[in-house]
This record gives sequence, structure tokens and C-alpha cells, in this order.
Amino acid sequence: MTYELNPVVTRLTRFHSEGGALAAVKLAFGPIQVESKLYKRQDGQYFLSYPARHSEARGSWFDLVELHDHNLKSLAQSQAVAEYERLTREQSNGQVAMANA
Repeated sequence: MTYELNPVVTRLTRFHSEGGALAAVKLAFGPIQVESKLYKRQDGQYFLSYPARHSEARGSWFDLVELHDHNLKSLAQSQAVAEYERLTREQSNGQVAMANA
């Protein structure tokens, strides 16, 4: 059995607070689902943060999910950003339409 591993955004929930993550993003890579968070750097670049765990003993973080293929990682981020921007536009247009009513 083979699987299509191109990432697909299965759910995106925008956050409406200042600072921190912009959205929670659920991505499907074939049969594997991964929860991530979308952030925006001060330089305007977006990035996805994948699950990690803090080790009290080592005093550091270690990744629970790693995407070693740069193209796959870039494609996942592009999919998440496109969906985030689409939802942002739709919600902005809805608010403008309601304000004009």
C-alpha cells in the first residue's frame, strides 16, 4: 500500500489574540495527522511550529515531529499560510459587508 504524502490542511482555527500563534493548523500527511501552530515573525515571514516536549532533566526542548524533507516542510507551510490568508480575507470581507449593512 502506498500513500500520498502531500500535506493537506484539514482544519485551521484562527486565534484572535495579540502576540503568539496566529492559528492552530491540523495537517494530514497521508494517514498521519499533525497539529501545528502558525506564527509570523517580525520580518513578516510565516513559520509552522510542530509539537515539541520540554525535558526537565536536560533543560531543553526536543521535537516530537520532524520533517526532514525541506520541500515537504515548505509545502506544508505554504498550504497553511494560504488557508490562513484565505480565512482572514473571508472574515475581513464579512466584517466589511456587515459594517456597510
